[in-house]
Amino acid sequence: MPAVTAIVLHHNGTDYLDACFKTLLAQDHPGLTVCVVDNASTDGSPEWLQAHYPTARLLEAGGNLGWSGGNNVGIRHALQHGADWIWLLNDDIELEPNCLRNMLEFAEKHPNVRLLSPVIHLTSDRNRVWYQGGKIDFARMLVSHCASLSEFRSIARPARRFISGCCLLVHRSVFEQAGLPDERFFMYYEDGDFSLRAEDAGFDMDVVADTRIYHHLMAATGGYHFKNPFRTYHMCRSELLFWRKHLGFWAFHRRYCLAHLSKWFLDTDTAAPGAKAIHEAKCDALWFFLTNRRCYRRHPHSPAWFRRLMLRRAWVIIALMGFDLVSLLGRRRRLVPRT
Repeated sequence: MPAVTAIVLHHNGTDYLDACFKTLLAQDHPGLTVCVVDNASTDGSPEWLQAHYPTARLLEAGGNLGWSGGNNVGIRHALQHGADWIWLLNDDIELEPNCLRNMLEFAEKHPNVRLLSPVIHLTSDRNRVWYQGGKIDFARMLVSHCASLSEFRSIARPARRFISGCCLLVHRSVFEQAGLPDERFFMYYEDGDFSLRAEDAGFDMDVVADTRIYHHLMAATGGYHFKNPFRTYHMCRSELLFWRKHLGFWAFHRRYCLAHLSKWFLDTDTAAPGAKAIHEAKCDALWFFLTNRRCYRRHPHSPAWFRRLMLRRAWVIIALMGFDLVSLLGRRRRLVPRT
């Protein structure tokens, strides 16, 4: 019976914890240990957890370390205590009772599959599938969810697959050979980066078709939309870091910057409600990237002159980052937003 340590990453999410823990503790696997990594919650949830679920081991992160940093606290603990499998879980999910058992049985039949996920449905509409495999398209430089499980299993290079970090079961050998999640990704793109590294280390991944969970989508960031400065900042910043890491210097600047930075910055209308805060969040993300900040847990604010420049002359910065001398010398706004 493999020893499994479930790591529930938590930050100010008391509204979802009870449903998450009821379904987690109902898993029919006797070798399951539950740990909670608390990312410096301020809503009294650590005390609530200890009062209502005393069997769960509470690990204090000592600050809000994000998805990668917080999970790494739990992963190190699980590896030191002999876990065979480590189960990374968001705190806003609900599990079916056979979830863990089905994934372990699938892994036993497919020995090279060492990263697994269930099919993820929405809690608000339990018949609607949110995730059944992910695709990293290097030709179009886009990261997206697959429309079907068959599409996920048929992905071939140069496109690559990724497993969602929402509910991710990983064998200890993956961490030992591919390393832990990259803490530069505070949130977003961390699962894509980890999946690429695991696959490069020789491990396979899959989504177990007959297993499902339910997800309160984007509960930590206020909903699934871009009209949220916090989410916009981290999405933009992580996207820049991800493609710079995996495309390399020249391809990142010549391909990504010219094709995709425009979608973030061109044709910004700050008169719309909340648009100014969104624009500032995008500028902060780009400023973080350009100034090569080393402290990935902070949110440095961009100077006012940079925000004005990105509002009025964003195409200049985009052309400079993309080494597009034609646009610069010709003073033409040849760059257009990509959809």
